Amino acid sequence: MVLLACATVRGVLALRRVSFDLDRAADVRLAGVPLDDVRSFSSLDLRDGARLAAAVARGEVPLAFNLWVRGETPADNRVTARLVRMSWTLLRAVPVLDTPLGAIRYPEPITIVRRTVGGP
Repeated sequence: MVLLACATVRGVLALRRVSFDLDRAADVRLAGVPLDDVRSFSSLDLRDGARLAAAVARGEVPLAFNLWVRGETPADNRVTARLVRMSWTLLRAVPVLDTPLGAIRYPEPITIVRRTVGGP
């Protein structure tokens, strides 16, 4: 049991040497409209264009996406790094978002979001 605990501690401590970077955003949706394959306003179908126009008219244009984070451990790190749990906070999003459809200007800062992934 002690050996298992020591291995877990070494794995968690090895995370100090791992570099984390934002990799990509995927499954991007603006007001519920998927944007991953949209390159310009003309590539939207009529229904999705209408949904976006209605959302803008209501002043409610939520943006949702999956953000992929890449972790790289140095080659000389002989211990397998283990990420058991991660908490993150989005403090403030950019009030102007450039999209293939043009710039979206948010009148107020976007709500703070807090999440914890994994662990108990």
